[in-house]
Amino acid sequence: MPFTVVFQPDALDELMRLYLVAPTAASVEQAANRIDHVLSHYPEIAAPDANGKRQYTVPPLSVAYNYSPDDCLVSVVQVQLLTVGPDDPI
Repeated sequence: MPFTVVFQPDALDELMRLYLVAPTAASVEQAANRIDHVLSHYPEIAAPDANGKRQYTVPPLSVAYNYSPDDCLVSVVQVQLLTVGPDDPI
C-alpha cells in the first residue's frame, strides 16, 4: 500500500523557491517527482539518524523526512539544493 507523502509548509516553500532559482527548473521538478514516488513506495529506504529523521537524495535535491508506518504517512520536513561544481550539470 503506497504511503502518502506530505511536504510540510516550510519544506514546500523551500522547494518552490529552489524551483524558481535553480539553473534548470526541470531538474528540480524531476527530482521532486522522483522523491515523491520513491518515498511513497519505499519510505524505509534511508535509515533514521539520531533524531529519527531520514535523508534521501535525488540530485539536485536532498530531503529530510519522517515516516509513520502506522499512518502510512511520509512527512518531508526539509529540502535542500545540492551544491555542485561549475562543470557539474544540475
